[in-house]
Amino acid sequence: MQNIIYINNDAIQIVSAVHDGNFNIKNHINVKLSRGSIINGTILNKEEIQRHLLEHKEYLKDATVLIDSSGILAKKLELPTLNKKQIQEVLKYELGVQDVKDEYIYDVNVISGKEGASVLGCAVPKSLIESYLNMFKEIDVKISRIDIVTNAITKFVNSQKDLCNSSFILNIIAGENLISFLFENGKYKLSNRNRLMSNPQSEEYINEIFSKLSSMLQFSKSQKSAYEIKASYYIGLGKEKTEKLKTYTQRYESGTRIEEMLLAPNQDAETNAALFHPLAGIFKGKQDINLVEAYKQATQVQKISSGSIVKLSVIAFLVAATLTGYVFMSVNIKNLNNQIETATAYLEDPVTVNKLNEAQMLQAKNVHLNNIITQAELSEKDLENYKVLDKRDIDNVFSIAGTKVSLGTMSYDSTEKTISLTGTTKSELDCSEFVTNLYKIGLFSNVTYKGYSASAIQTDVNSGTNLGMGYSFTAVATLKAGEING
Repeated sequence: MQNIIYINNDAIQIVSAVHDGNFNIKNHINVKLSRGSIINGTILNKEEIQRHLLEHKEYLKDATVLIDSSGILAKKLELPTLNKKQIQEVLKYELGVQDVKDEYIYDVNVISGKEGASVLGCAVPKSLIESYLNMFKEIDVKISRIDIVTNAITKFVNSQKDLCNSSFILNIIAGENLISFLFENGKYKLSNRNRLMSNPQSEEYINEIFSKLSSMLQFSKSQKSAYEIKASYYIGLGKEKTEKLKTYTQRYESGTRIEEMLLAPNQDAETNAALFHPLAGIFKGKQDINLVEAYKQATQVQKISSGSIVKLSVIAFLVAATLTGYVFMSVNIKNLNNQIETATAYLEDPVTVNKLNEAQMLQAKNVHLNNIITQAELSEKDLENYKVLDKRDIDNVFSIAGTKVSLGTMSYDSTEKTISLTGTTKSELDCSEFVTNLYKIGLFSNVTYKGYSASAIQTDVNSGTNLGMGYSFTAVATLKAGEING
């Protein structure tokens, strides 16, 4: 039986389960937190989280803690035969953090191959790991492992016989958040995070989810991958919405199969979505990521024992006394020995040793406090720069389209602060005029687009009138920095 803790998206999820081909869930707990307790994986309301954890302390023994944040860097590498320490050194350059390498903790999941190894490596901010370790230490809870979500999901896929050699997209929907993982031939390629803007009960919701799928498929095709994406799996979408998405996808991406994924028998889709992350955390590899051990190794300092400090101090004192003896020949040797004994007794005194240890602990806490303050300032800055589009902004975009532009899909990427639009026009000039008008409404700092002659017949969406051959286009508009609409 394993205990897994996942704290993210303002919720604590604790699962006690085993995996023997299927997930056998013995106990699961889902505790809602106050909004803002966790932002992007950063702990902001430690006291509330600790209070809820203590309420369920019996399920926390030797637990694995699963963390997620956009600040965590992860990458799959194919490397020659190296030991784990050598791979960690390679990671610092592969992940592009060599200039700030001391600010991160590094670890890898090593999967042996015929020649060399396939590796999923990660770099996690040291301050993030410290915040979780200290939070559990303060409530006297010992955790055995810290893993990252991307690694957990990769191991989950490798455990599934029908997925480990397949090329597909795995989509997890939890509330307003959608995270999609692209796998090629069973190997992790990349992930993409999105915030869903549409009402879940509306048709636009299915359209928005399809647009995210389409973007991932187009990326895979643009990379000219040897592996064609055959399926897209959804956790948390629900059976009814999955069927609607399947019907929608068949019109435009008929080669991609849409399926709902259920994790355990007698579990509905919503329960599976809530528990997917902690369930995925059950899997362990032989040379797996464990950020608890990686942190200990990275921060291990060769400490001089108190006995060694006494010996060195005595030696230094003797050298100084000898030099003094050459100057002051009248110094009484007996008094000098008494001084040495007094100094030695003072240095060996437990009170002195405790004071030294206490000073070192206070210095470490001061450094940690400064890291927390810096993280909080960064989180506050992220919140200040967060952009939200309201109905008036969207109405403005549709109003400038007029009758000359037939808009198809509209999606919003909260990470890049961009709106992606697709549509068709009667002529290339109409397309150019529409993009020019996007600038004029004052919402966007940059708009890029591409257009080409479509082979399909353009049809008026209102009247159904045949408009003849049209021009399809895709436009990506970036919101002006610092603006908040609400």
